[in-house]
Amino acid sequence: MEEKPYLEKIKSPAVYGVVGGMGPLASSEFIKRIYHYHKFNANEQAAPFIIHYSDPSIPDRTTSFIEGNESVLYKRLVEILSNLEQMGATKFVICCFTIHHLIPQLPVSLKNKIISLVDIVVDCIKQDTKHFLFMSSSGTCKMKILESHPDWDVIKEQVCFLTPNDQKEVHSIIYTHLKMGIGPSAVVNQFRNVIDKYGLKHTIAGCTELHLLTKKDWSRLDQSIVIDPLDIVARQISGIAKVDHLSKKRIKIC
Repeated sequence: MEEKPYLEKIKSPAVYGVVGGMGPLASSEFIKRIYHYHKFNANEQAAPFIIHYSDPSIPDRTTSFIEGNESVLYKRLVEILSNLEQMGATKFVICCFTIHHLIPQLPVSLKNKIISLVDIVVDCIKQDTKHFLFMSSSGTCKMKILESHPDWDVIKEQVCFLTPNDQKEVHSIIYTHLKMGIGPSAVVNQFRNVIDKYGLKHTIAGCTELHLLTKKDWSRLDQSIVIDPLDIVARQISGIAKVDHLSKKRIKIC
């Protein structure tokens, strides 16, 4: 094993490898939010140690899965995780909900280091009795990523999916606006038109681009609780919450 003397000075119990670039705006917002939440005291040296691997050239997940080209994605994901591991990462956060479809296929040595966004969503739903509207890319729906979770039978009565037409519209908003850097505030009314059809006040951000919406944006959508797994992980890494503790209080997006 190659020596990594620069790691010897790190006091943090974990080195977080963030797989970004899918898309880059979402993963960069995630990094920003970690440090925004972190309570800086006497020195910045105590802040979380993060290695951000952002590669926007990774093929589109929805297109790759629908066209049956997942082997290319798998190879790239293994390569990136292995590189992060070589750089000293002890935990991984993959900033793409759709590519979580590949996690069960990964080598155990890599899989065990992943903080799964899907696990976090499921755990949050299990802590509550409310019904949630699931909003995601079409790839996530097509691959049934949430429904493939081992605890799906426990939560399935609490999850409402979009109709095919509404799913197509949400996917379009994500790809033509959020991924292209158009401010989230510009698409609030479009999201509201979709959400209002379902009469639900609780939403699951099943696409990491939805992480770009702030608390202010979600409040304009009249949503009282939003399960945003990236926001929850950002709080955990920042030290606000333990990684293995998800209280209802922290489900609310900030």
